[in-house]
Amino acid sequence: MWALCDATRLELRHEGVGVGSVHPTYIRAPMMDDVHADPAGTTLWGGNRAGLWKMIPLQEVVTPSWPGSSAGPR
Repeated sequence: MWALCDATRLELRHEGVGVGSVHPTYIRAPMMDDVHADPAGTTLWGGNRAGLWKMIPLQEVVTPSWPGSSAGPR
């Protein structure tokens, strides 16, 4: 991902376009619902609510990530 962003940044620099990337922690998104519904997934994630494995709600990542963007989320 960093290499892609770096390449894009170089290509768009002359246009005055900045390129950034967000690397959040584990996100509680709809695609993880099946993981949490499966007993093996529950065992794996163990309901972690703190520390490295803490899953955070999707909006806690998306909302703060877009304030500097002129386009905003789509």
